[in-house]
Amino acid sequence: MSPESAVSLSSLLCAFDEHELQDLFSTFSCRDESIANFLKRQAIEFEKASKSRTYLFIDDQSEKGIAGFLVLLYQVYIFQK
Repeated sequence: MSPESAVSLSSLLCAFDEHELQDLFSTFSCRDESIANFLKRQAIEFEKASKSRTYLFIDDQSEKGIAGFLVLLYQVYIFQK
């Protein structure tokens, strides 16, 4: 089995408090800060408003937590720096 597990943000929202998820998201870093900022600042809001669906790849063998994520948007979105 791969060290990463894919999990939907919607399932995480059912299982965890938003503050706990924000703590998890704060561990994520990326060379493109606008991508990391989307996860940290807008992913939950977009999920709850049904504007997008987010899937996180959790690294079970690392303290980092989130190895990456995939977002399916229902509209055009431009990431701002």
